[in-house]
Amino acid sequence: MNELFSHIAYLIRRHDCVILGGIGAFVAVREPAAFDMENHRVIPPRRSVAFNGAITHDDGLLSASISRRQGMSFEQAAATVSSAIADIRKRLDSDGAVYFPRIGTLHLGDENRVIFTPESPTSASVMLPSLQLRQHIPAPVISVEVEHQSASRSVAVVRVPLHRRMISSVASIAMLLILGFALSTPIDIGTAQTASLATPSFTAPQAVTIDPIPQPEGLELNLAIPNRPDAIIGMDIRPAINSVQTTADNGRYVMVVASLPCRSQAEAYITHDGNPSLRILEKGDKFRVYITSGTTQSEVSEQARAIADFESRYPGAWVCRR
Repeated sequence: MNELFSHIAYLIRRHDCVILGGIGAFVAVREPAAFDMENHRVIPPRRSVAFNGAITHDDGLLSASISRRQGMSFEQAAATVSSAIADIRKRLDSDGAVYFPRIGTLHLGDENRVIFTPESPTSASVMLPSLQLRQHIPAPVISVEVEHQSASRSVAVVRVPLHRRMISSVASIAMLLILGFALSTPIDIGTAQTASLATPSFTAPQAVTIDPIPQPEGLELNLAIPNRPDAIIGMDIRPAINSVQTTADNGRYVMVVASLPCRSQAEAYITHDGNPSLRILEKGDKFRVYITSGTTQSEVSEQARAIADFESRYPGAWVCRR
């Protein structure tokens, strides 16, 4: 039962309603910050607790909290909550009252009606305590009477008010009012529905090395990647950059073996493949590596088939128009 009390005290600070199935619900009422002029207190924003005996349907909040905290299934947690609520009902019937630490006390009144007495705000309740200010006493006024020999100006009164303490007190009150206003501003906490304090786990994002290739109309796109595509990324290609040739022929069609998003990756592909016949065709935002070119598609296909080990080395090659 003590475990149930701690969960109720935890949840009532983060939710507006915590239900005890079959008995009633603790309801948190938000109150804004205020200043008590009579008792010289700044009262911060708080959530006072009330009890509504008409709300008896269990919404599963307590069971979910215990399930997360104890690492058990929801059904086992629900059975634990039902057993604890049954014990509370028995204590109400036998003792007439049940004390909930830091929340208040439930009493059994006339006609078995449950009455709630909240915890005093000055005690160690789940609510924020008020801030007591030192009482300000106005500074006295010093009167100095000076007698003169002249009859017309016999007495002179000098009044010297003491302002330092007054300024200090006013500054303290202003700071406390600002603090109360800041605390009264509502803050949306994204994890308010969770009662567990377990550390969340994070998964590192996976790096994407090659963008997807857009497919032209009427053609099937395939990408011929060497046996070790990971060797393209991170390869030191500086000595081989000058040896890579960009397209200089005028064939209308080319046999593309790879399409990459930047020139450096295309050059790295050619360097890793080691075929001196490979060329680069820059088209739009893609850099396509091709091996043959011609005026017609059939001519390009015939040239490609004439290359030894072409189909096994570049199984995903495709014809592209410039």
